[in-house]
Amino acid sequence: MLKESLVQDTAPPPPPEANQPVTYRQILQNRNFRLLWMGQAVTTFGSFFTRVAIPIYVYTLTGSYGHLGLSFFVTNLPQLLFGLFAGALVDRWDRRRTMISTDLVNFVLLCSLVAVIMLPDPVAVKLGAIYAITFCSAILRELFNPARIAIFTEVVDEKSLLTANSLDQSSQTLGELLSYPIAAYLLLKLGPELAFGVDAASFLLSALLIWGVKVKKAPVAETVETSSIWHDMRAGLTAVNKSSLLRKIVLLSFVVPMIFMLLGALTLPFAVEKLGSTAEVGFPALEGALALGVTVGMLALGYWGQNIPRWKLLAMGLFGFGVCMILVGLVPRIGAAFGIEASTLAFDLDPNSPENPWTVLLLMAIPLVFLQGATNSLLFTCIRTVMQEEAPRAMIGRVASVVGVASGVGYSSGALLTKIGEGRADTVISIIGAILLSIGLFSFWWLRVPPRNSAPVAPPLPEQSF
Repeated sequence: MLKESLVQDTAPPPPPEANQPVTYRQILQNRNFRLLWMGQAVTTFGSFFTRVAIPIYVYTLTGSYGHLGLSFFVTNLPQLLFGLFAGALVDRWDRRRTMISTDLVNFVLLCSLVAVIMLPDPVAVKLGAIYAITFCSAILRELFNPARIAIFTEVVDEKSLLTANSLDQSSQTLGELLSYPIAAYLLLKLGPELAFGVDAASFLLSALLIWGVKVKKAPVAETVETSSIWHDMRAGLTAVNKSSLLRKIVLLSFVVPMIFMLLGALTLPFAVEKLGSTAEVGFPALEGALALGVTVGMLALGYWGQNIPRWKLLAMGLFGFGVCMILVGLVPRIGAAFGIEASTLAFDLDPNSPENPWTVLLLMAIPLVFLQGATNSLLFTCIRTVMQEEAPRAMIGRVASVVGVASGVGYSSGALLTKIGEGRADTVISIIGAILLSIGLFSFWWLRVPPRNSAPVAPPLPEQSF
C-alpha cells in the first residue's frame, strides 16, 4: 500500500491535452520537479544575500569603480576558462550527483569566507579572499547550471518545458526580491558575515532537497565512453552549429549579458550619485524592483506564452527591455526638467538623520525598473527553453555550456566596461538601452528565419518508481 502511494507521488502527471495550456498546478504535481524547484529557490534566496553583500562590501572597503567591476568580473571568469570543459563533464557524469556535490562544496567555501571576514585581516587580504572564493564558487556553478538545465528534460515532458522554466526562474527572482531588503538590513545591523552565512546554509539545504530527486540516468551518446573530453567539447559545438536557432541564441547570449552586466554594475553608483539615495537602500530597492518585474513577467509568460513562437518572445523582450532602460537612464534629466534634484527628499523617515535614502528620483525610477524586469523575463526563460528543445538529449549539458561561455564573455566584457560609467551612469544606461532597442527591432526580422537542421528532441525518460 505504501509502495503504491509512493509510486503515484513520483509519477509525472498525465500530459495535458494538445490545445490546453500546461498549468503550474500540473507541474507541481511532479515530485521530482518540486524538489528541484524548492532546492533552487532556497539556494537563490541565499545566493542573493552574497550578491548584495559583495559589491557593497567591496565598494565600502575601496570606494573604487575598478574593484567594483573586478568583483563582477571574477564571478564570470570561470565561464570563459572552464565552461566548455564543464559541460562535457556534466554529460558524462550523473547530473543529480553533480548538483549535490557542487552544493556541498559551496557550503564549505561560504563558511570559509565568513571566517575570513570576521578575522582582523588587512583590506588586501579580505579582498583577495573574496575574489578567490568567488572564483572557486563560480567554477562550481559552471558544473551545476548545465546539469540543472539538462535534468529538467528528465523530469518534465517537452510541452511543459516553458512553463516549468518560467516557474523555476520566477521563483529564483522571487527569492532575489525577498533577499534584497533582508540582506540590506543585515548588512546595516549585523555586517556581511551573517549574509554570507545565510548563503552557506542555503547550499546545504539545497543539497538535501536534491538528494530526494529520483530519476533514471540520462542517455549518454555512444561515443562518450570511448572518446576524449576534447572530442566531446567539439561535439557540443557541432550540435550548436547544426541548429540555426541555437547559433542565434549563442550570439544573443553574448550581447544581452554584456549589456545586462554593465547595467547591473552601474545600478549601485546610479542609485547613489544620480538618484541621491544610499548604497544600503537605493541599490537593493532598484534590484528588488527588477526582481519583482521578472517574477511577474515569468509567471505570465509560463501560462500565456506557451503558444507564441520563441523568436517573437525574444524580439519583444529585447525591444521592451531597451525602451525601459532608456527611460530609467533619463530619470535624473526628467526630474531636473521639473525642478526635482537628487537631494530632494520624498518623505522624511527620520527627521534626525542628515540624509534620507528615499528620494523622489528613486521613487520615479522604481516602477520603470519593474517594467524593465518584466520585459527581461522573456529573454532568459526563452533562451533556456530553446536549448532544451533544440539540443539532442545526451548533449544538453554541452550545448548549455556553449551558451554559458558566450554569456560569460558577455558578462565579463560588461564588467570590464564599468569604468566608462564613472560620473555618467545615467547617460551610459540610456545609450545601452538604445542599443538594445535597436537589436530588438532587428530581431523581429532576424529571428523570424525558421531554424533548419535542428536536432530532434528525444521523448522524456519515465521517472523511476521507488
